[in-house]
Amino acid sequence: MKKGTMKNNYKIFTLAVMLGGTSYGALVHQYDLNNSLADNLGGPSVVSNGGVLGATGYTFNFAQGLSLSNAGISNVYTIDMLISFDTVCSNKWCKVIDFSNLTSDNGLYNSPSNFEAFWVGGIIGTGTVAVGTNPAQITLSRDAAGNVKSYLNGALQFSFVDTTNQAVFSAANNIMWFLQDEGNQGNPGEHPKGFVDYIKIYDKADALSTTPEPASFLLCLGGLAGVCGLKRRRARN
Repeated sequence: MKKGTMKNNYKIFTLAVMLGGTSYGALVHQYDLNNSLADNLGGPSVVSNGGVLGATGYTFNFAQGLSLSNAGISNVYTIDMLISFDTVCSNKWCKVIDFSNLTSDNGLYNSPSNFEAFWVGGIIGTGTVAVGTNPAQITLSRDAAGNVKSYLNGALQFSFVDTTNQAVFSAANNIMWFLQDEGNQGNPGEHPKGFVDYIKIYDKADALSTTPEPASFLLCLGGLAGVCGLKRRRARN
């Protein structure tokens, strides 16, 4: 291949990446939990039910955790969290997200086998969640059709169709509970223990996907056509 051809192909590829880019849903709430429970984007703050807020995140013990009301999120979302579970979660159920104001056993868990799980018929993933000091990125998404997907460190763990709306924030003010169980198994029961670095909430399912949206793809094609046209005009000159 001629050097000139390689250079032109590289320019076209670079332009495609720049124009197509990565598709992200809108980040609507960001809680860095660095000495503050506030939303970096100006939304409602999360509420602490005990625990210790530090310079780099939030440390929680059994029956402690965070809640968020009036976030404008109900049945379509992506929730992304970075969590370090205590070793006590290596042999028991530890709830990560509760959807019904702590009135139901259903929700997202770290299972006794350290697999992500959704307790609505026993849906369990395959990747091992780190416990101890190693953090795990846990991501859960749901679209308007009820397709629920769970990811561990970016890898899909399980998916199911939520026909009974178990993964919908349906309680008053669409309250979300993080890292706290309903407690009907006693204490510690299925309460988790550990450290959370951040919580990010998007208004779109699979918001961390890298698939270009149709509009971006069309823009990319338009940019490529422009580059090719420019190349032809230069060749004629």
